[in-house]
Amino acid sequence: MSRWDNDSSPTTSQGIQYNEVTGWYQQSKNKEYAILGGIDSIYFFDVTDATSPKLIVAKPGYSKHCINRDFAIKNQYLYCVADQGKAALEIYNMSYLPDSVSLVYSNDSLSQNCHTICVYNDLLFMASNKRSFIAHQLDIIDISNPEKPHLSYSLNPPKSSSGFLFNYVHDVAIRKDTLYCFCGNDGVHVFDITQIAKPKYLNGITQYPGQGFCHSGTLYGNHLFFTDENNGKGVKNYNIEDIYNPFYINSVSSNVNAIPHDTYVKDSFLWLSSYQDGVTVWNIKNPDNPILAAYYDTYPQNKPNEYLGFKGCWGLYMALPSGIILASDLNNGLFILQPHINLNIQLAIYNQNKPVDVFTMDGKLIYKNKFKDNLNLLDLPNGIYILKQENYSEKYITIK
Repeated sequence: MSRWDNDSSPTTSQGIQYNEVTGWYQQSKNKEYAILGGIDSIYFFDVTDATSPKLIVAKPGYSKHCINRDFAIKNQYLYCVADQGKAALEIYNMSYLPDSVSLVYSNDSLSQNCHTICVYNDLLFMASNKRSFIAHQLDIIDISNPEKPHLSYSLNPPKSSSGFLFNYVHDVAIRKDTLYCFCGNDGVHVFDITQIAKPKYLNGITQYPGQGFCHSGTLYGNHLFFTDENNGKGVKNYNIEDIYNPFYINSVSSNVNAIPHDTYVKDSFLWLSSYQDGVTVWNIKNPDNPILAAYYDTYPQNKPNEYLGFKGCWGLYMALPSGIILASDLNNGLFILQPHINLNIQLAIYNQNKPVDVFTMDGKLIYKNKFKDNLNLLDLPNGIYILKQENYSEKYITIK
């Protein structure tokens, strides 16, 4: 629907300008906002008109030249951390939007660097957090008073006969007082946090097909989907109905050589920020059999099957009431997308007033110069097809 980029924004030697994205809905004014992390700034946009995002303000980040920022939101408060340079925990009150935002807390006593954060109830979970010049695997901050946060608990990894089960937490996911820690080379580790100061260790997934650097994950029903941030490792799909006996189902990938980043679930669809493959979506209504449903390439600069380093789509946000999707690209800025997951080929052609050519994803021509009324789709399998028109260069992606 639209894209925002500023080529004059600060850039690293690798060409990185941006990082994480999140969204916020202001119910009192029926407005939608996007918050985008930059190398030196935090950008606030009014995206109520998704075709024309309006930059409201760029706030300087506590940390400058920061490749990785992360955000979490509770009510009208935005929590911000950074993982490079001299950083701090910063909290913004967004209730004054669309006119302005107010920085209500900025202090490095709880965080000097942090990789990812997550809000659960009145708690802020801070993964890979440096505090008082000491690295902590996971700090848990009480934000019941949002402008006066304080340390509630610091999680220590359990020990086995051979040592600590893990020494690093990259990210977390939480559901119904169950905490899933994604621990880099040490896999996934799960805790019961019903009593936050007395977490109970439940189990770990430490050896699995396509194992690499366990990065992050999300939950859908009895399934845990998580990524390993390495070329060609894919998104792992585990059945966790019995957490003491989880079992591997399968894995999905945007490309055999691609690097997956973060996973998200909306309704019965699994979304993936896929670096140089952009945004990739699977239908997981049957979670044992994910089906590729849609994609949007935010980073067309790479050649086919070329995946060199960390470039492209970093983050996604899809919880705004309008249904628009926010996507951040490290190199290309903010993308606002409108999903058409349920659009079928006949409706797509009906919406075009000219004949179209229909191709499979691998470029095989199925129909040429066809209108809606003379298409026979009964023999086509479910999947993604490409529609092209004369003098129309964009690819129209849809499903049967």
